[in-house]
Amino acid sequence: MSKASKAPPTLRYPAPETSSRAAKGPERRRVLLLQLELPGGTRFLGRVTRSGCAPVEATGANALILISDDRDARFGRVSPIDRAEADEMAADLNPDAVFRLLYRPGTKSVVYARARDEIPEQGRACPLLLALEMLGAADERPQGMLILAIGTPTNPDLVLMVGRDISGAIDPASLQVWLLPQDDLLTLAVDFAERGQFELQADHIVYTQHELLQLARQLPHYERARTYFGRTVENWMRAGAGIGAVAGVATALACGVQALALAHVEQQRAQADARVAAMRDRLQAVVQQDPIRLSMAASIDQRQLVDAARTIWRNGTTVRIEARPGQERLTLRTPISAAPGRDPAESAVDEGGDLVHEAMNQQPPRGFTRGPIQVSGDFNAMAITYQSESRRSTAAGLLMR
Repeated sequence: MSKASKAPPTLRYPAPETSSRAAKGPERRRVLLLQLELPGGTRFLGRVTRSGCAPVEATGANALILISDDRDARFGRVSPIDRAEADEMAADLNPDAVFRLLYRPGTKSVVYARARDEIPEQGRACPLLLALEMLGAADERPQGMLILAIGTPTNPDLVLMVGRDISGAIDPASLQVWLLPQDDLLTLAVDFAERGQFELQADHIVYTQHELLQLARQLPHYERARTYFGRTVENWMRAGAGIGAVAGVATALACGVQALALAHVEQQRAQADARVAAMRDRLQAVVQQDPIRLSMAASIDQRQLVDAARTIWRNGTTVRIEARPGQERLTLRTPISAAPGRDPAESAVDEGGDLVHEAMNQQPPRGFTRGPIQVSGDFNAMAITYQSESRRSTAAGLLMR
C-alpha cells in the first residue's frame, strides 16, 4: 500500500445526529465502557458519553464493555465457519480452557473467541475490534486506516487506529491506542500510516463517539453460560415457564442439563430416605407410648418390614405396606407413563433404567414371594404384590411414597 498522498490529508468528521430520538440515546439505557490494556500492563477503564470519555473505577451490571487486550481471538475467512469448527479452532488455542464464541452480526465467516474465565462477571463484554470492524463495514473505501476519535475534533480524549487490508478485513496486530493530550490527531494518523504501511486517504472519515454510541444498540456480547439456538439455558427455562411447551424445551435442552436432572434425582432420594427415617421414629414412638399396641406389634419386626419395602422402592414408584394377623404384604405400584403436569425431572428414572422393566425383573425381598402382576384399566400403572412366606403380624397399614 502507498503512504500518505502528497496533497495535505484532511480528517473529516461526520456530523453528529441531533434529532430528539438521538438526544435520548442508547447510553441512558445501557452504559458504554471502554476497557483498554495499555503498554506496560496498565489498564484504562472509561465511560463513553456524547461529550467524550472519562475514567471510571468499576463496571456495572448494565454496562456494555468494549474490551481491547490480547485475550480475544479472531478467526476470519471467505467461507462460513460453523459452530463445531469454531469450537475446534478455539480449543487449539488452549485445550484446558472453555471458550465462548461471538459471530460478527450479518456473517458466519468472522468469529471471535474468548475464554469463559476471562469474561467479566459484571456487565456484557464485546471485543473492541468487533465494534471497529462494524463501524467500518459501511465505508466505501475499506482499504487503509480506520480511525476512532473520542472527544472533540480539536481536543480528543482518546484515539484508536487500526489498519485494514485490501479486502477490508482489519489487522488486529496493528491496533494502536493513544490517550491524549499528546500530538495532534493528524500527526498521529500520518505517523501510524507510515510505520504500518497503511494508506491514509486524502479525505479520511474519522469515526467518533456519536457513531459508536449509535452502534452500541447492534453490538453482540459474550455469554458466560453456554447458549443453545442463541439463548442460554436459564433464558429458555424462563421463557418456557409461561407456555405449555415446557416439556418440549426441556427435551431440546436435555443434553445441556443432565447434571441438573441427576442432582434433582439425588435430592429426591435423600428426601425419601429422610421420610423413611421419620416414619421409623413415629412407629417406635407409638409402640413405646401405647402398651396395647406394643403387645400387638410384638410379633412384628417393623424395621425388617420397612427395609423390605425399601429394597423394591424406586424414585417415581409407590410401595404400600400392609400387616395383618398372620399376613404381611407389600404392593409396588409403578407408573407406565409420566403423570400429566409432572416436572420431567421428577419423572427421571433412577440410574437411567426403565421402571417397568426393573420392577418386573427385580428379585422379591427376603422372606417374600412375588404375586401376580396387575395393570390398571387405563394402562397408566402396574401393580406387583409381594406376600410374606411365614410371618405372624398385626399393625395398621402404612403408605410410603
